[in-house]
Amino acid sequence: MALIYLFFLFSNYIFSQNGYVEYNSYGPTYSVESNVKNKIDRVKAYKLDSMPVKTMSFLYFNKFESSYQTNFQNNQIPDKEFKLNSKTNTINISNSGIDSLGQIIYRNFKTKEIKFRVMESITDAYLVEDNWLEINWTIFDEYKEIAGYKVQKAGGYFRGRKYIVWFTREIPYSYGPWKLFGLPGLILETYDPKLKNGKRAVNICYPCTFDFEIETPKEKNSRTIEEHVYYRDHPHLLIAKKINEKLGQDRLVLLKENTTTSEDIKQKRIYAPEIQYEWEKFPGDTPKPEKLEKNLIIVDKLEDFKPN
Repeated sequence: MALIYLFFLFSNYIFSQNGYVEYNSYGPTYSVESNVKNKIDRVKAYKLDSMPVKTMSFLYFNKFESSYQTNFQNNQIPDKEFKLNSKTNTINISNSGIDSLGQIIYRNFKTKEIKFRVMESITDAYLVEDNWLEINWTIFDEYKEIAGYKVQKAGGYFRGRKYIVWFTREIPYSYGPWKLFGLPGLILETYDPKLKNGKRAVNICYPCTFDFEIETPKEKNSRTIEEHVYYRDHPHLLIAKKINEKLGQDRLVLLKENTTTSEDIKQKRIYAPEIQYEWEKFPGDTPKPEKLEKNLIIVDKLEDFKPN
């Protein structure tokens, strides 16, 4: 009986195709402030060298699925709260970062489906169905070791940004952290030569001796990838929505001084992982959602808005 039990464990270990990788981030991070009052410098980026962020992230995978999870722990930010100051026409926002699931990027290599969960911030969490984009990688004859695995160097561009990665053929899956994939082996390190930051594997389980299920992320709310990009480029639209909710109005009211220009978006995209999307002629060339076109009102001062 003991021999049969040991054989079962051994065969389960050999034929298991589940695995996971834990990554740590390294290099500088950036905080981008948009719509700065100074008309000359409307977007500022702060390099957080004095505050290195060792963000943990995990990639889970099986024979045909992968799920990348990050930003799922933040116990120092208070619950989301919005306070409207009617005297100064401003709104104070306490942004809730407490989200047990965080950001999840799911891929199904059978159906060529990619979708990701945007965690709670100004809005409730929502789901986005992304476009499946192949990356044209160049593989170099350079090698090193990461977490006990021999890795090889490759480089490629994804949505306008160059990435250097290191992958291992010892784990024969074309998966990787974030939205990077498509090499003949698992990606164990990513590096952005422009921003000089990246992610590196620190703990690897493959093949795992235990089974786990990879679930497709689900949320009540959803947006198209184009809607997601537009609202991310114009965050004050979300703030305007909260102001209107406080005022009991249905229309979206936005202060003119807080409108985002194409130059603002271009500057912010410099620090974003995706600089230009496949449908854009230039960074920020994402059309306004149709339902937003009907509800948006731009005013010089909040009291200028006269509801019907």
